[in-house]
Amino acid sequence: MFSDTRKRILVIGLVWPEPTSSAAGWRMLQLLGAFKQEGYEIYFLSSAQQTEHSFDLTTEGVHVYTIQINDSAIDSLLKEIDPSIVLFDRFITEEQFGWRVMENLPNALRILDTEDLHSLRHLRGEAISEVELQSKPEAWNTTYALRELSSILRSDLSLMISKKEMDLLTKTLRISESLLHEIPFMEAPLTREQLTRTLSYHQRKHFVFIGNYLHKPNKETIKVLVENIWPKIRAKDSSLELHIYGAYMQPNHTHYHNPKKGIFVYGRAENARVTLERYRVLLAPIPFGAGIKGKIIDSIASGTVPLTSPIGGEGIFNRDNNSFCISLLENFPTQALELYKNQDLWDQIREDNRLLFNDKFNQQTHTSQLLDRIERIRKNLNTHRSSNIMGSILQLNQMRATKYMSLWIEEKNKTKHE
Repeated sequence: MFSDTRKRILVIGLVWPEPTSSAAGWRMLQLLGAFKQEGYEIYFLSSAQQTEHSFDLTTEGVHVYTIQINDSAIDSLLKEIDPSIVLFDRFITEEQFGWRVMENLPNALRILDTEDLHSLRHLRGEAISEVELQSKPEAWNTTYALRELSSILRSDLSLMISKKEMDLLTKTLRISESLLHEIPFMEAPLTREQLTRTLSYHQRKHFVFIGNYLHKPNKETIKVLVENIWPKIRAKDSSLELHIYGAYMQPNHTHYHNPKKGIFVYGRAENARVTLERYRVLLAPIPFGAGIKGKIIDSIASGTVPLTSPIGGEGIFNRDNNSFCISLLENFPTQALELYKNQDLWDQIREDNRLLFNDKFNQQTHTSQLLDRIERIRKNLNTHRSSNIMGSILQLNQMRATKYMSLWIEEKNKTKHE
């Protein structure tokens, strides 16, 4: 069934990638593309159900398997595939399947793709201050955060999407940089000619927001936009409209739809960048969250100028060089109108963002750095692991706890069906 090559990577997905639903789905495809470019044979396993929006990975030559949690059948599959690398899609999959990988594939390099630091998002959602997060390690002493941090320590390498998250882990929590690798979104360079082929300032109109409705920070952003910011913008110019897009729209979201107030609520945008290109300004006053926001990247790529919060611009904008794309809540309406109505400012920011996009998210640069880092660790895997004593301790504890709980559940399920 499998080719003789040892250059194989096995990905265990929390879900099947949905690039039209979330930035996480798009990032996963970027990572798979990087490994494919390097000649890896790719296998993707997930216990999730595929949906009509799941990307057909087989079109990219990826071997796909649906698996079950707490099922020993996966052990033989792991051995049969025998990959040199196993990539866990978020820490929950490492918790569920990490012990099986350690037991059946002890020589495989284990990589955790955090997508974004989920515990940071949770802590910010609980209104933990930035000062506490940066200066007090005890602020991270929650069950959820400790689970994610344990997963990072157990892994040979964890992929972090932003420098902010790298700094928090290394400077505040004292996790070794040898276990971490910063890799943001990987994008093809955006040329000036490409940008000029998108719609111009006068060809665009209105404001836009886009984001998966199931994502809590997006739901809170929409609430802030509709209830706080938009009435102040609309009071200055009643001809303006706010268009809101997002996958997995729920019935309770439609109550924001109010054409009389210039608010239009839509469902999924099948191509976010094509949709965004029609608009002049993206409004994203994101109150909490983590990672790099895909909506900001898509906005820049489509030539739409974004205005976001400090958290929304994290990992993208420098407060000194791109200050007009970042606003505090109290200044948001005024700054939004200035961006919308000042063509010279809009044109300049669009060009500045293009240069930033090419500098920070260069596909070739980040792909090369990632693959080089992986190869260096693979060549010295035993030495790399021996220096991570805390990871070894946590692996032992996980093997004793998670393994036997999983086996107990499996036996219990068998009894139910007898």
